[in-house]
Amino acid sequence: MPLEICDLNLNEAFFHDNNKDVDSTYAELYPSDSSQPDNGQRRNSSSQRTTQRTNDPTEERDGCTSIACPAGYRSIREDKDGVFPCQECEHNFLNPYLGANKCFDIENSKVLLALYNATNGPSWTDDPEKTWSNSKVPPCQKKGVTCNSNNEIISLELKDMGLEGSLPEDLGFLRFMEILDVSQNKLTGRVPSELRWAPLIKLDLADNRMTGLVPLSLCQKLGINGNGIGGIFTCDTIACAVGYYNSVGHADEGYGGEKCMPCATGIFLGSTQCDAVPVTTFGMGYAGESILVLLGLAAIYGLWFLYKRSKIAKEEMMNISEYETDELNQPPDQLAGMGHVEVKVKDEWSSQKESTKEVWL
Repeated sequence: MPLEICDLNLNEAFFHDNNKDVDSTYAELYPSDSSQPDNGQRRNSSSQRTTQRTNDPTEERDGCTSIACPAGYRSIREDKDGVFPCQECEHNFLNPYLGANKCFDIENSKVLLALYNATNGPSWTDDPEKTWSNSKVPPCQKKGVTCNSNNEIISLELKDMGLEGSLPEDLGFLRFMEILDVSQNKLTGRVPSELRWAPLIKLDLADNRMTGLVPLSLCQKLGINGNGIGGIFTCDTIACAVGYYNSVGHADEGYGGEKCMPCATGIFLGSTQCDAVPVTTFGMGYAGESILVLLGLAAIYGLWFLYKRSKIAKEEMMNISEYETDELNQPPDQLAGMGHVEVKVKDEWSSQKESTKEVWL
């Protein structure tokens, strides 16, 4: 927090629980009547306004914690969002933000559990030994997890394992993770900006159902998928934007690399091909897929029914045409009679038209 903006006067009324509105509270704290005691006057001296954190932020409010709790701390009062009183993050917890209400658990097992719960872990595939659902299996022995010699996670490769849901922000606090591959799953939502805290060199989000924009903090991070090589930083190096595609889901690094190409039907981040709008069951599983199959069969039957109706109608028209042709091929004496009748009908119609002259006009 910059010292220049730390001021005990800021948000002063916010810390007085008198059930009054802010204007009334300020009127009591800073009355215009000089007869009021000194402790009601607004703090004007530099030392009063910028009181620094000489004590624990949980014990004494100062000009900085009046605005936001510092990084490494969290606000502990729900009705005082992000400000004093502040509590330091516990061991194995981290908060890199000002004015936060939570600290992130950075223990490997807790981060993996958050990922498992956020992406419908019980429905994951390609984990025959159920390493993720078994809490007794160490993090480094779970399917797709690679660790270094210190048992720190350096790689998460969960390609095509049936992940559904959104990536949790906790993933960004795996402090040694260099590779994250969650391609070809059913992930939705947005790309968490917290991934910028991990030392990633490879990030594969291709062929999911994620939307929105790639966070700017990731677009400006050096090294992810070669981002920043030659001084070029682009969001496409992280993942092709909605409406674009690339064979690997993101642009290659540098000037000569393969770019993301426009795709009018693209609706997700990180598309690897430009096809028709993909069909999705929106998380309905087998029930949703069954409904889509039934709808497809109904559509096929409807088209078959229309075809049969059209074919029958065409045959009827052909029969009528043949009948009229047979009539015209009758002997002349019969045709003459037919002509007499036709004229007679026309004459009768004409006479009726004349008899109702006012109507026709």
